[in-house]
Amino acid sequence: MSSTVSSIFSASNLSNHYKFNDDINLYELFSSSLSNNTP
Repeated sequence: MSSTVSSIFSASNLSNHYKFNDDINLYELFSSSLSNNTP
């Protein structure tokens, strides 16, 4: 039982980690495009 809970927890942890990385990548793309638009 505990192994199932831990596996589910690690899976959700991984998905949260990758989602966080995607948000950072989107922010970096957005900020870089903003800096490119400014003269």
